[in-house]
Amino acid sequence: MTMPFDQTVRSLRSDREWPAAVLLVTAALLLGLWLAWFVGAPLVRFESGSIIGVTRDGALIAAFPLSAQETLQTGQQALVRPARAPDSTTAAMPAWVTAVQTSPDETQMLVELQPSNMARFDRNQEKSGGLVAEVEVERISPAQWIWRASGQWIDTASVVLRPAAR
Repeated sequence: MTMPFDQTVRSLRSDREWPAAVLLVTAALLLGLWLAWFVGAPLVRFESGSIIGVTRDGALIAAFPLSAQETLQTGQQALVRPARAPDSTTAAMPAWVTAVQTSPDETQMLVELQPSNMARFDRNQEKSGGLVAEVEVERISPAQWIWRASGQWIDTASVVLRPAAR
């Protein structure tokens, strides 16, 4: 004699699949959004220096540490702001790097910055509390940052594409 399985079949029939499907789709969308941010969001790295002078034509001279020699180049964007307002971007004045050179005593880098709007620049501000220059040296995504950081611990063999060119 066969036994009925009414309770088991009833349980299977009353089971609904749409809450699990909604949860799965939501999780996939959130994972996709996070992945897009991880690959595409820019992380900006700045080199900071202090303004030490102003030229006759209105360009600012900034002193940077000698370690910034490899990252500072002409044409890079910079922000000049008062030293007393580190978090204030409203007081920041955009500028461009026009020249980079080593100081005569070779202890620091001297960078010439041309402010994009000279009307916003106040010469008294440079004397009162000092100005800080921040030059944007790199924009990378979080994925690139992690890839670069993980490469510091992994030794990879160099690949020679043309061995005869050695």
